Amino acid sequence: MKIRKQKRITGSSRHLFVWACSLSVLLCMNSQAAFAAAGPGQEEREKELSEAALYEAVDGYQIPEEERVDSVIEYRELGSLIYYYNSSVREIVTGTEDSRTEYTEIRDYLRNERDSAHRDKEDAEDSGNMEDYVANSTLEEIYRSGVKSYNDSIKRLDQYSFNRNRIVLERQLTSAAQSLMISMQSLRLQQNYLGTAEELYHALYDNQTVQFKAGLSTGQTVQAAYNNWTSARNSLESLADSESQIYQNLCLLLGVDENGSMTFGALPDVDFQKIDAIELEKDVERAVNNNSEMINLRRTNSDGGSSGIRDKKRKVDALEKEIRIEVQRLHGEIIQTRQAYEAAATGFSGAKSTWSNAQTKYSMGMLSYAEYLQEEMSYIRKETDCKTAELNLFQAVQDYEWAVAGI
Repeated sequence: MKIRKQKRITGSSRHLFVWACSLSVLLCMNSQAAFAAAGPGQEEREKELSEAALYEAVDGYQIPEEERVDSVIEYRELGSLIYYYNSSVREIVTGTEDSRTEYTEIRDYLRNERDSAHRDKEDAEDSGNMEDYVANSTLEEIYRSGVKSYNDSIKRLDQYSFNRNRIVLERQLTSAAQSLMISMQSLRLQQNYLGTAEELYHALYDNQTVQFKAGLSTGQTVQAAYNNWTSARNSLESLADSESQIYQNLCLLLGVDENGSMTFGALPDVDFQKIDAIELEKDVERAVNNNSEMINLRRTNSDGGSSGIRDKKRKVDALEKEIRIEVQRLHGEIIQTRQAYEAAATGFSGAKSTWSNAQTKYSMGMLSYAEYLQEEMSYIRKETDCKTAELNLFQAVQDYEWAVAGI
């Protein structure tokens, strides 16, 4: 027979026993109140967040730390930067991790107490002390229940239902960041165009001034050339101010330095295969089921009675109709912007040929300098129109995809 030192239940142990019983009740109550299930229709039901070293952002990308911390921000990094550095998202993530730490510490303490109660139970069994055996058996089960409850709580911290509000916020902020980056790219296109235009208008003004002095031009023509030059210069300054404002807002949104140390990379090309693969009817259903407002409305209890049920159904039906109309509208935007892009691309292709011919004619003395500059201006305008149309199509695709995702 094993001989173990007998331990008796002291007054403090009985106090602990009563505390543990109360703890068991609280654990059950808190566990039920703290975590709500995801609403009906949510496609990512109970999807657990990745515990890998790299976080998969809401835009679907996983960005290594060395890329996140460099001074160049690429379009595909926006979602990850929102997660890691945006102050609002960080506050939620930090709160979750604090809860995880707290739950883990309590869970580990309860494990130790459970193991201690188990050893005391065995001691009591060996010594034949049934009073201690029953008391420690009860304590062991209470602690075991507490450990299980906190393990469940820790697991819930990684489930979609617990993180849904944060994920919705990340989607909204990432969508906003993408739109800002697209706007910045559009402004840069306009700046590139106006920068070249300002140089050309200046050259045209100088050319008209020389011709005026030679009696080959009128003062009205010179004044018109001067007005074009100053207008392009003023517009260029205005665009630079707008870009600076968007730059600062975007950096603040991403949680990075907004004092000019960051640079933004080029946008990816439009994925025409993705556009061709769109299934509108299925996407409309996904949009309805993923829409955060719809999920909240479906989860809301009616006021009771047949009138309350009818009122809730009326609101759900009205919102569903709005979502369907909006997704169909956004799909129409994709079609329209694609057609506009294809037309602009055709125009740019023709402008390339015209510009090549103009360069040849100018080298042969068949075009004046003023005519040559005018041809260059026309070419640059067509190029800018094509790139701007491509940006508009890119934005339309992003808007549609976010609507399908529920934003």
